[in-house]
Amino acid sequence: MSRAPALTERALQELRAASTAAIDPTARADYVHLLEAIPDAVLRDGPAMAAEGGGLHVTASAVVLDGAAEQLALVWHGKAHCWVQPGGHLEAEDASLEEAARREVAEETGLQDLSLVGPGPALLEVHDLASTFGTCGGHWDVVFVLRAEGDAADVTLHPESPDGPAPIWVPWPRTETPGSLDDSGLPATGFSPQVPLPENAASDMAEILARLAPYLDEFAAPTRTAKHRGLSEADGNG
Repeated sequence: MSRAPALTERALQELRAASTAAIDPTARADYVHLLEAIPDAVLRDGPAMAAEGGGLHVTASAVVLDGAAEQLALVWHGKAHCWVQPGGHLEAEDASLEEAARREVAEETGLQDLSLVGPGPALLEVHDLASTFGTCGGHWDVVFVLRAEGDAADVTLHPESPDGPAPIWVPWPRTETPGSLDDSGLPATGFSPQVPLPENAASDMAEILARLAPYLDEFAAPTRTAKHRGLSEADGNG
């Protein structure tokens, strides 16, 4: 009998409904099959096992954007010694995968009351873990995108531990979409698939963000480049 039946059922609902272009249907089917076969794979100490040994379980994380959707928050992972998006293990008391991601973000950055970007899970990412993770052999991560109300300059990030490195904001550049205009008639911009990450970012961080760029183009409100904002304001003042 499952120790977290409500969480497992809600997680299955979230996964079955995940159908955006960034979601690999084969990966989604694998996640659903895992939880149907081993419901307690939502728990850190559940019975699912990775092929190389160690526990295998579903986790939840979030790529957190500031209000302008121009910066993303990264936290320092003490075991992996790298910068990653906030996230971690589920708890039996979590109401859903999304709520687990929100809890982890609050614990690791201090941010709460964030807006969900898009319809739900944005990405599914399997991580095979090194021995430094102890009994964890694999994380089947469900990635959400959340958005703060204020711009990065006005939003302070707080570390989970007072002794650990503080979370950081990292700029997410824009690229112009050739031949496309926004509602104001200015060149439309999209999220660049190439983000200038800090040294010691997780090895798969660049790939994760590149895969998320089209999702954000669809669901995150576009913003103008500083250059075009300046030109527009200059025209208006003329």
